[in-house]
Amino acid sequence: MMALVLSLVIASFVGTIIWILQNSIKPVTQKVFSQTWHYYTGLISVFFLLGGSEIIIRLIPLIRSVLPHTGTSLESGTIAEPYVHGTSMEPTATSSSFMKQQFDYLLRLDNIKEVIVFSTIIWAVGTTIFLVVNINKYRAFKRSLLQESRICDTLQCPAKVIVSANATTPMVMGLWKPIVVLPDTKLGEKELSMILSHELVHLKRGDLLVKLLVLIVNSVHWFNPAAYALSKQINTLCELSCDEKVVQEMDTENRRLYGETSESLLKYLALKSGGIKQQGQQRSICLRIGNEYNSLNFKRV
Repeated sequence: MMALVLSLVIASFVGTIIWILQNSIKPVTQKVFSQTWHYYTGLISVFFLLGGSEIIIRLIPLIRSVLPHTGTSLESGTIAEPYVHGTSMEPTATSSSFMKQQFDYLLRLDNIKEVIVFSTIIWAVGTTIFLVVNINKYRAFKRSLLQESRICDTLQCPAKVIVSANATTPMVMGLWKPIVVLPDTKLGEKELSMILSHELVHLKRGDLLVKLLVLIVNSVHWFNPAAYALSKQINTLCELSCDEKVVQEMDTENRRLYGETSESLLKYLALKSGGIKQQGQQRSICLRIGNEYNSLNFKRV
């Protein structure tokens, strides 16, 4: 239990520090690199929040034990073998001994066991509540979309496409059997093609899996405000990088049409939502994306 708490604290601390560092240099990287680059490098923080530090620590002894074998050809077999065993086993033993000493020291403190047990229970309860609330929200939202929907057979798309009266923005739903959801608004053939291209980029890149991982990060680190900020940032960069992918081969006229289509969808969203906070997060993302559309200055991936 002590190891679980320490691993959780280390993961939260390291992931937060990396996220802060990435944002501190973002004014510079924003001028040089694409939105896609920012999207994927943002997942580095996700990796460390999911325990990346622990994975790296465990891999270091394994890597060290393999590396000396590449230079043993210069030595005789009787000399090289003890050298390999000495260098491969010593770091592991030293690391294990150090961690054991720290655990033993903490366990000798007064009431530390009670504090660790209490902290673990609070964390587990918070994680469970977070997951239950978000899963119920997702189910209710998906149910509302499917209630007043119809299948769209006129569009050629590898995924199932439905038109929902309760949808305010185009989206992809479902990790195992994904469906493309379109709002029930009038769009031309070219506008629909652009929207579908955007949603299909999500499917091809596996963005739904990324969003699931980010949700897990939020549930595990529900006590860390940086995890929520990271989630919003990843979602925004995900949408922007998709738009960047769609428009990178377009000429100026088509980019202008793409921007106008997004603006019309934003207006439809504002009228449809009517101030209801049901899709507040998506609305915030769309407003940020709208600013990018107005500039129409996407860098090539």
